[in-house]
Amino acid sequence: MTNKRAQARGIKQARIFWRTYIIKVIMNKASRPDKEGLLEELRDPSEAAAYLTAALEDGSPDVFLLALRDVAEVHGMKRLAEGAQLNRESMYRMLSDQGNPQLLSLTAILRELGLRLAIEVGEPVAA
Repeated sequence: MTNKRAQARGIKQARIFWRTYIIKVIMNKASRPDKEGLLEELRDPSEAAAYLTAALEDGSPDVFLLALRDVAEVHGMKRLAEGAQLNRESMYRMLSDQGNPQLLSLTAILRELGLRLAIEVGEPVAA
């Protein structure tokens, strides 16, 4: 198996893991101790990317923003806000389930996390 194939397989498995996690923890509001152990894995940019991708695939902007907040909290909201040149209180509001971040703010946060947005070809929408 080529290195790219192995990497793609690993990413797919990580997405499946994080999708399950999102359903269990974010959607069902699982207890904080269960959440904290898994969130430490989000320090790894590959795991964070898989987690955020799984949250996006859920289709709910609220779920994505809460997932991004999880990643931000693991990295330290204060440090992240400073690095992204955002106000910390505004960043907390922006990453709430009622948040509505601007693209510029979102990309600044992702860049500070070592991540970036990407667009992929999807399935066509039936007319």
